[in-house]
Amino acid sequence: MKKCIYTLKTEPDATFIKREHIFPKGIGGVNTLEKGMVCDQVNELFSPLEKKFVQNSPIIQISRGLMGPRGRKKHDKKDSIMVMKCDDGTFCLGYLDIGKPVIINQLICTVKKKNESMVEILSVKIELNPLEINSNDYRGKAIDFILDLEELILKIRSKIKMAQFRIEEIGHDILLVGIFKDNLFIGTSDQNFDFQHFLRSLTFALCKGVIEGKDTLRTNKSKVTCIIKSSFDLDAHCRIVGKIAFNCLAKLYGKELVLQECFNPFRKMLIDGNNVRDFVCCFKPESLKNNSFFASFIKGWEHAVVFHQQGHCLYAMVYFYGNLNFFNVLLTTTLPSNYDIDVNGYFCDWKAQVEYSLMDVIKKYYENSEPVYSRVQVI
Repeated sequence: MKKCIYTLKTEPDATFIKREHIFPKGIGGVNTLEKGMVCDQVNELFSPLEKKFVQNSPIIQISRGLMGPRGRKKHDKKDSIMVMKCDDGTFCLGYLDIGKPVIINQLICTVKKKNESMVEILSVKIELNPLEINSNDYRGKAIDFILDLEELILKIRSKIKMAQFRIEEIGHDILLVGIFKDNLFIGTSDQNFDFQHFLRSLTFALCKGVIEGKDTLRTNKSKVTCIIKSSFDLDAHCRIVGKIAFNCLAKLYGKELVLQECFNPFRKMLIDGNNVRDFVCCFKPESLKNNSFFASFIKGWEHAVVFHQQGHCLYAMVYFYGNLNFFNVLLTTTLPSNYDIDVNGYFCDWKAQVEYSLMDVIKKYYENSEPVYSRVQVI
């Protein structure tokens, strides 16, 4: 019988069409739980929270930008476009590709404020990604970019697509307009300017013609500083951490364990979002030295969830990108006496696109009679 491990609902009160990734796919999750364990309604509830978890949480955002993974191809980097500052004091739009800043094709508009919300475009320069062009093809690529921009503006004005804004202190006389993955990105320091008026002004400027020669083009070869600002909901972040831990518990021990009544308070917290920090908090590894024995085999880039039991309490320690500052998750304080959870864990090696349990690692370790991991941390 299909029964959701989070809501305890069964068919027909819940549907079970989609599969649940154990770790979010946005951070490299590979495996899914058995179909019928998590209902579609729970997936819909957590989907926007997982998106914010991947994009806005500082640990995830920075590590993902420096190391990866790249994520789904159709969404690759689209949500990671940011304002970057060049060493010559100018600004541009771009993204991090495994730690390397990459600019996108864009316009650098010099503007004059007419009033609180309306601006007049004084001049436009085209900046093209130097990785996509060669010295003999500036003008052709620039014309293609302008045509793409004009087409995209028409779509946005007819509400087929919407623009995405990047608000940074880049000066009130500058507006950045870039295209990436068929989306329009606007870099501005003015949160309240008239977007529709700006599009009309930009269309007029493009019709007048901004390409008079190569002097209107510049390819960015200067050093670039990324401006990364994070604003996130800690409770929502911790709910996703808790959900990952519960997914791993279900993967390792199956439905019989995770459907026990002792997990009902934890389930309710995840679904309702109340009293989150009674169950999930962040720790440094030193906090466990006098508390318990813990051995982990974690690569420097892996995600991991490791379980340990103390009496009737069951805990999970959740790591991202091998970071030993972990999240401690209290799953239950009333684990039935007939359950004895050995120290076990579940690992996501997103680089190799594999997931496995701690018991698999230990077994392989002794079978090979030689270390198979780059670091063994014993606390």
